[in-house]
Amino acid sequence: REDENGHAYVGKGTDEDSFVVGVTSLALAHASIEYASPGRFTLFHADATFKLSDLGYSLITCGFSDSSRLYQLAAIFIVSRRTAKEYAMCLSAFVRMVKLVRASATLHIEAVMGDPEDAQLNGFQQIAPFDSATYFMCFFHVLYNVRKRTKHMQLEHRRAVMDGIVKIHYAASMTAYYAQKDETLKEWKKIPELTKFTKYFKGQWLDSRYWRWQVFHTPVGYATTNNPCETFNAILKKYTGRRRFFMQRLLAVTMTVIQDAKVHTPTADTKVHAPTTAAAKAAASMIATGRIVAYAADNPTLCRVKQLPKVDETET
Repeated sequence: REDENGHAYVGKGTDEDSFVVGVTSLALAHASIEYASPGRFTLFHADATFKLSDLGYSLITCGFSDSSRLYQLAAIFIVSRRTAKEYAMCLSAFVRMVKLVRASATLHIEAVMGDPEDAQLNGFQQIAPFDSATYFMCFFHVLYNVRKRTKHMQLEHRRAVMDGIVKIHYAASMTAYYAQKDETLKEWKKIPELTKFTKYFKGQWLDSRYWRWQVFHTPVGYATTNNPCETFNAILKKYTGRRRFFMQRLLAVTMTVIQDAKVHTPTADTKVHAPTTAAAKAAASMIATGRIVAYAADNPTLCRVKQLPKVDETET
């Protein structure tokens, strides 16, 4: 951001004057423009990571993914707080930077993948072109929060919950989603122990603005979780050795990460990508050991994967 004289200004880190610094490169800016070009489905990711600053500041990483699920880093921001104000400042700075790099560029953002964080969503809704994008919910965060709510339940009740959620997640269309949602809620209501949970799940994940976590919202191959962004954040922490740095050192490390970041070429939405060798071997191993089972789907390019419960060897 800039002060009244047009000079770069980072802020003091107070509630009234937030500290906000963004780092990117020309290569990443040009790559972002290509990923967000009109005529293709553009999925934008944003995720915060912590425990890297000795001041307790957060790092917000953002970027794009396509049908290959490769993550294209766009920028990294260091912020003193994570309210809608700071998110809006980051996004506004990113848009201005793109215009400085290529004045004719127009960012086309079809959808945003994020967390169930009001500050993040409210920040996106303040800045064009993100304000018109559809906000998708990371499915992993749905499962994470559900597990916290159900860990005290009996195994059969937890299975009923997870089975219903997975079926809703894999709904192939809006019509199928409504039908599966009604069927799942009907099944849960038959179990008195799930009364409180059903009320929570319906209010938080079905009737709120964080309800879009089903696969039919994105084209084939696109991520339904924030995993591409979170995987990058894990790599980021390797640069710091999972230590907290003072600001000058943290900025230096962030710049190194930006310099090392790969630049990808976005792939066509219609292209179906074969899994990597590592992914194929991992899947085959889990199927062979009975950890998961794979089912064919109506779409020949998809399959449904279900995790199998662990077998208690003491019962055999």
